[in-house]
Formats: sequence, structure tokens, C-alpha cells
Amino acid sequence: MKKILGIMAVLAFCFMSCSIDDSKYNVFDDDNAIANNRDKFFVRESVIRNFANNYSQQVSSLTGLKTIKTIDGDQKFDVNLTISSGRFKLVLVDENNVIIICDGNTNRTFEFPELNSKKCKLKMVGDKAAFDLKVTF
Repeated sequence: MKKILGIMAVLAFCFMSCSIDDSKYNVFDDDNAIANNRDKFFVRESVIRNFANNYSQQVSSLTGLKTIKTIDGDQKFDVNLTISSGRFKLVLVDENNVIIICDGNTNRTFEFPELNSKKCKLKMVGDKAAFDLKVTF
């Protein structure tokens, strides 16, 4: 009986001390990594809806970098963003330039005519961010 209790105690300790290290995914403050890296992220409890020109995602925790869509730089799009915890920003990457679109709660239309139809990537970057995002193109 003592042997079984000992094994259970060791297993309980192992399960309680194990945690996921998401720091290797954190590129939040590194514009060079945001511009050049492929998607690399850790996410918990996510619901994604991606239909035609509407993208929405609800996440309980995102750390890392995820591309939403490649768009023409001068394309208009509406963003509705609510951040409940952590740090989050939506960026547009044109070649190696990172343009921060928003890094807080917002509900507005964005347009960048100076980018002249260049192909740009719309990316989200999080650091343990819980959020609700809706983008309409």
C-alpha cells in the first residue's frame, strides 16, 4: 500500500510541476522576427471562423506569430478587436517593414494607400494574449 501511495505521490508531483514553456514562441518585441519568421505560435482554446472575406478568432491564450492573410497593401479592411488579457498586436508586413495596425481594443477601418498594391501579410502577434478578433476585407 505504501508503495502505491509513493508512486501516486511521485506521479502527482510530476504532473503538477510540468508546464508548457511558451517563451520560445514569444517574438512580440522583435520586429525582425515578425517580418522574417514563418508562423510559430502556441495557442489555447481557439475558435476560428474564416469565410470568404470575413475572419474571426477567439482565443484564451496566444503566444507567438500567426499570419491571417496575404493582402494587397492598399486594400481596405475593418478590424474589431477586444483584448481581455496579455499583450496583442495586429501588424501588416511589407517586405521587411512591420507596420503596427493596432495594439489595443479597436473598432475601425484601416487603409494604407501608400503601399500601392504591394503584397503584404496581415499578422497577429501575441504574448499570452486572450482576445476576440474580427476582420472584414
